[in-house]
Amino acid sequence: MIATTAVNARKVLKDRLQNNITPAYIICHLQQAAPELESLLQFLQQNKHFRKIPFFLYAENLTKEEKQKYARLGGIDDIVTPGITAADFNLKLQFARKFRQLSAKAENAKNGNRNWFEGKDVNYLLKRLVDITAAGTALVALSPVLAVIAVAIKLDSKGPIFYISKGPAVATRYLSSINSAPCVQMRTKW
Repeated sequence: MIATTAVNARKVLKDRLQNNITPAYIICHLQQAAPELESLLQFLQQNKHFRKIPFFLYAENLTKEEKQKYARLGGIDDIVTPGITAADFNLKLQFARKFRQLSAKAENAKNGNRNWFEGKDVNYLLKRLVDITAAGTALVALSPVLAVIAVAIKLDSKGPIFYISKGPAVATRYLSSINSAPCVQMRTKW
């Protein structure tokens, strides 16, 4: 969308919002829109749909003081001039979109509106969910069988169901000898 005046831009934006059309970017001609520029920027910041849209000022020449003045207003992504090429404008547009996207994420995180899965791989979360569900189901399904085996061992022989034996653990630094460590094992009949 290219607006020649701030009043015109506000009218066009309201019409587009009613029709569910969001412009890709807004370029406002500074010399024609200077008096209403601040109110236009406030209008854009008040609407959540328009906050995402990159906003550019078109000016033929600006002094350093004027650039600083407009930078203090906020909401302006960049100032474009007649000498800008299409490739340079596309770079500025991509940067502005990414910056606005990251700003929105930071604002949501600051306000506590963060999704629980944000920043995580959805495939990893689904795999983890399936793993936990399968392991829990198997444990519940096999617990009666394991209980019957434990009772059978206890009835068949004296002593505990679980016992501690010495077994190989970790090799030493030079693999010359193997230290033994306690291992917990379930007794079997044989």
